[in-house]
Amino acid sequence: MLEYFPGSTLIHRLDVRPKVVAFCILTVFLFFFVDPFYNLLFACFATFLMRYIRIPTERVFKLLKPILPIMVIIVFMSGFTYPAGSFENQWANKVMFYGWLGQKLPFVMGGMMFGITLMLRIYSMVLITSVLTFTTPLDQFIQLMRKLRFPQPLTFVIVTSIRFIPTMQKKVDQVFAAQRARGAKFSQNNIFAQIYNYLPVMVPLIVDSLRMSEQLAISMLNRGYGASAHWTALKEMKMKRIDYWAMVAFGCCFAVLVYLRWNGYGSL
Repeated sequence: MLEYFPGSTLIHRLDVRPKVVAFCILTVFLFFFVDPFYNLLFACFATFLMRYIRIPTERVFKLLKPILPIMVIIVFMSGFTYPAGSFENQWANKVMFYGWLGQKLPFVMGGMMFGITLMLRIYSMVLITSVLTFTTPLDQFIQLMRKLRFPQPLTFVIVTSIRFIPTMQKKVDQVFAAQRARGAKFSQNNIFAQIYNYLPVMVPLIVDSLRMSEQLAISMLNRGYGASAHWTALKEMKMKRIDYWAMVAFGCCFAVLVYLRWNGYGSL
């Protein structure tokens, strides 16, 4: 999710600043509307962006696969969470069926629709975050934090954490493959057995993480980290005309969204 994929699309060519502004606006948009129809439109738009930047489908599925059961559970539980009469629209207060407690536990259509909205929000957040990180080099995030006056040690910690997430994920896959080759089983029904089986995975990961941190500290000292209080960049960021036009377009879109929400669109 935090890996950069080079490309020549319009999103790749944009400066990191308009992309971050667009990300913030789209995130706000997700929480503007409760009606799943609007969030479905946004989910389709986020899917189009992922296809536009030409990210392999298997990469996207790998991001979504761990949270698919959570999204299904959210839809199911939301139907029982919100009682009839808690929604503005009459159709949303309709009881579809009753749970195991009879009339004390109704499954309301409005609750189910809100659960679908939550599911679409999670899906869209994963995609738009991926669009931002897949199309923006890490050094642009560093320069952005520097321009925002982030403390240098905090910037280094954040950037280092982001940089080593893909590396640690690969190491996790390698350790899992090695332990499965040795006969380890991770699909036990007993929760305590699962915890015990994960110990051979956690121990080498912790040891490897400590070794990596020590090697990183040595490399930083050899390169004179902290000798200068001012950071320099190989290629400084500069806003171009297309970036300013993008900022204007994003501002207009945000104004339209505020107008629609102010007039009551997107409620249940």
